[in-house]
Amino acid sequence: MLKWCLVSVTLFYVRNTLCAPQTLEGSEGDQETKTLHFLLPQKQDSSCIGAKNEPGTCVSLELCPLEELTEDYVKYRKYFCVIKNREVGVCCPHDLDNRNKRQTTFSPIVDINEVNNEVQGSPDYTRLGDFEECGYSSKDIRTVTRGRAALRDWPWMIAIVRKDDMFHFCGGVLIAKKYVLTASHCLARVKPEEIFVRVGEYDFSKENESRAEDILVRDTINHEDYDHSTYENDIAIIVLQREVKYNMYVQPICLPLPGPKYVNTTAIVAGWGTIEYGGLMSDVLMEVAVPVWEQDTCEDSFTQTVFETSMCAGGYDGGKDSCQGDSGGPLMTQREDGRWMTIGVVSWGIRCGEKGKPGVYTRVNDYLDWIASIITQ
Repeated sequence: MLKWCLVSVTLFYVRNTLCAPQTLEGSEGDQETKTLHFLLPQKQDSSCIGAKNEPGTCVSLELCPLEELTEDYVKYRKYFCVIKNREVGVCCPHDLDNRNKRQTTFSPIVDINEVNNEVQGSPDYTRLGDFEECGYSSKDIRTVTRGRAALRDWPWMIAIVRKDDMFHFCGGVLIAKKYVLTASHCLARVKPEEIFVRVGEYDFSKENESRAEDILVRDTINHEDYDHSTYENDIAIIVLQREVKYNMYVQPICLPLPGPKYVNTTAIVAGWGTIEYGGLMSDVLMEVAVPVWEQDTCEDSFTQTVFETSMCAGGYDGGKDSCQGDSGGPLMTQREDGRWMTIGVVSWGIRCGEKGKPGVYTRVNDYLDWIASIITQ
């Protein structure tokens, strides 16, 4: 059953099936502040570092004669690289002929981002979740329109499920093996022991299609300054009771670097929410491509306050939007190296897909220090 929330004099809803909380549970008093610094990105070429620090070239998997790369997707994923910012490939060493063909174990691969960290002005991803493992998908942002996602397109998507009725009321994304990024309003009225997180899900109507797994929740951490009346700082982290195991259906998404506002960027929102306003939840994971709006236009579209820590995205003529049940899920875009990052968290909106009324998302890169202070403990 849907519940509605009256804020000021305008009726609007948060994008799940729970109403806004009346009380905010959180810690009070002095809190330690951590300041984490990040470097800005630079472009990358097709050169890479292969096994034992051997120079190589990033090529399609089928073009590299190194047999070990095809044996185990997870075990050898550190060989992966991105070809011309468009597709996932492997770092194929230049000097294969001189290698011992019986060799089946190798020294750790130096990730391309780690190499770039040695160069001034390159990105420092070390505080941004599982920076070595994150964001790999064969999905190309240019191919996304609107409709059903394909199996394995978004392996970081999770569903938050109530234990008592097995209802998936919110979404989120896996950012590390024990941590899920979601919205505060999803968690403000539930206790950790009342919910679980489902990873690897694609179609709720089918069993064992994607090896979905349910994981209990150790803790839920709402942002300490979350305001249930305005949805300011609508961001939260779920701490899982145990680490997930990465596989082709379960992987983390990357976090963004600080700074960019992503205005006019094409982004993707995905979830199992309703397909239309007041409709039924979707069993299958859905996706839609939406543009990120200018901040001034975003703020002028609502009588409610849209804070600088929020952003708007949606079809300018309506029809493309997140909807009820999508709360906590990601607004994603593709980095220049082809990997995916989450730049927004589904927060609230006016109905769904209304012309001139985009969806409102919490801006993830305004909260990187807060996220890092939790996941690096």
